[in-house]
Amino acid sequence: MSKIRVALAQVNPTVGDIEGNYKKIISFIEEAKKLKSDFIVFPELALVGYPPEDLLLNSDFLNISFQFVKRIVRAAENIVVLLGAPFLENKNLFNACFVIQNRKIKYVYKKISLSNYSVFDEKRYFSVGGEIPLIFNSQLKFAVTICEGIGEDFSSIFCDLSHKVNIVFNLSASPFFVGKIKRRKKILKNLALKTGAYIVYCNLVGGQDELVFDGRSSVFSPQGEELICAKSFDEDFIVVDLDAERKSELKDDIKRIKIDDFALKRRGSIFIKKKKDFKESSLEEIYKALVLGTHDYVVKNGFKKAVIGLSGGIDSSLTCVIACDALG
Repeated sequence: MSKIRVALAQVNPTVGDIEGNYKKIISFIEEAKKLKSDFIVFPELALVGYPPEDLLLNSDFLNISFQFVKRIVRAAENIVVLLGAPFLENKNLFNACFVIQNRKIKYVYKKISLSNYSVFDEKRYFSVGGEIPLIFNSQLKFAVTICEGIGEDFSSIFCDLSHKVNIVFNLSASPFFVGKIKRRKKILKNLALKTGAYIVYCNLVGGQDELVFDGRSSVFSPQGEELICAKSFDEDFIVVDLDAERKSELKDDIKRIKIDDFALKRRGSIFIKKKKDFKESSLEEIYKALVLGTHDYVVKNGFKKAVIGLSGGIDSSLTCVIACDALG
């Protein structure tokens, strides 16, 4: 049975700062290569930040984004990089995951279930993808989904892929709200049990305007156990070794994408500290979200100073405390 080493880079990108985000991505790829990882997975649209909104209507922005994708391709030697970025094909724009290996783009997965409710307006910018193929080599089989693809995307072909893939990767930009963490864990656990696969969930972290992404990227076993969980409301980098047992063959009508075999790497086991259950109260979670949102709003907009109006009441006192924790 093969051991597959997977790195999850829970990054805090800045919307529109493609070069700055690229530098973060490259640094995490190099760290994963030092640890002899077979995969590194990034969150949804990590290269351009989320949500990029009307920047996606700018052709120069899309061209620059793809130029940096090509630079990341050149860095992907002896590792599979799952990179979230926009992809323009035949005048259709997709929210995509680039599957990159050995300096080549092996496949581009296009998001099927577009977020189009509340603060999300993805159908304004993106076309809908059409399928979830099996991606494989002689050592494992896996599938890629984006964000809500862990529910709707996968259910459409559940009968064909269930118990026939080793890993389901999910690139996500899932914002925080009270009760979200418990709900998300339930979804990931159920998906692991249904598919009989490891679920590798990599979520965005950080604040963008009114949105706050809490991170908490995680890996669930085929038995529904959460094996490891990244930090909440902070950037993190976690690595895990997963067993890749042989899986059943698929129907002939399922699209297949072949990638190169992984190099045989001499490496010791990754030591994983026992996962801690996050038991912050809802008030603690809300406070952390407020601090992160305030910090990123100021820093990402390049503000140097902040002015606080204090009335003497509890509301302005709380505002002052948040500002102190967020900005120092």
